[in-house]
Amino acid sequence: MEEIEHVSASSIQLFLECQTKWYHTYVLGKRGEPSDAMKLGSEVHSCLEGYLLDRDGYVFPETVAAEIAKSGLEGLPSKDTTYFVELSLEKKLAIEGIFPFKGFIDLLIVHPNGEVEILDHKTTSNIKYRKSKNALKKNTQMVIYAYHVFHHHQGIDKLSLTHNNLQTKGERLSKRVTVEVTREEISSLFKEILLTVEQMRSLSTKKIEETEQNRKYCFAFRKKCDFFEECRKSDITVLDNIFSSDTNEPEKQEKEDNLMSTLYVGCRPLKKKIEPLDTVLSKMKNTIQNFEMQPYGEGWNKLSVMLKEGDPPKGDFFILRESQEWQKLSNILIDKFDEIII
Repeated sequence: MEEIEHVSASSIQLFLECQTKWYHTYVLGKRGEPSDAMKLGSEVHSCLEGYLLDRDGYVFPETVAAEIAKSGLEGLPSKDTTYFVELSLEKKLAIEGIFPFKGFIDLLIVHPNGEVEILDHKTTSNIKYRKSKNALKKNTQMVIYAYHVFHHHQGIDKLSLTHNNLQTKGERLSKRVTVEVTREEISSLFKEILLTVEQMRSLSTKKIEETEQNRKYCFAFRKKCDFFEECRKSDITVLDNIFSSDTNEPEKQEKEDNLMSTLYVGCRPLKKKIEPLDTVLSKMKNTIQNFEMQPYGEGWNKLSVMLKEGDPPKGDFFILRESQEWQKLSNILIDKFDEIII
């Protein structure tokens, strides 16, 4: 494989979450269709961009996205303020000597007092999900933007980072979150990002089998990963190669049929009889002496080992998403069951 040519905040974030999903997406180029939320976010961004580029002449379309965009106008600078819209890191803020970063700063503001602010429009289903000031200060995207701005504005030692958060569901609400950062803080955080970029560059030239899968993200945000089946198929293929040297096809099929199992998380089929997984897990807990009384969660650790080393449950089961069992054992259960339905 050829080495990747550039990185972006989104590719870095995905790499940190799951290297295998990153490889599928950015190295093999298997880009899925954008979600409805992503499409709406893009439309809102387009409305705000149009407004900022032509404050007097822009006419908002009669769309939901435009209504959402209008709710965030109070968080934007006045038209008399100096600002720059959709600044490209590659074309306007490129830095010689470092690996290329790709992305656009929604809004770079230079206030009358000389203070500099980087503002990014963010759409969210609920305003309560907005990032805190501390999280914003360490946000990969904003750190990358700030480093590039500091590089091209050597006369400043601090600037502000802002998320203008716009709620997409229910009442039209917006909330700005702003935090001040120094050149020294951003420089330190950017060095960590560069270390990650080096890992990405190295892995991009290798085979996907050398990446690390992060099972925690198989069902992130109540949605199955686009590459879940491929990862599971890959795991099964490896096992088949190890154990199938003297196995004939009928026996393989019988083994696969016997091992088929499905776990329903937070839901259950209407016309199918399934058992609560808690029944199975309770029996396992009963074999662990004083399960609930063991210090430092040692009982759960022992249960985890039993699940890992034991045979997978056979049949169809359901479990509550908010249950302790799912919260503590989800990674193992995802590996044990043939199919997970959320």
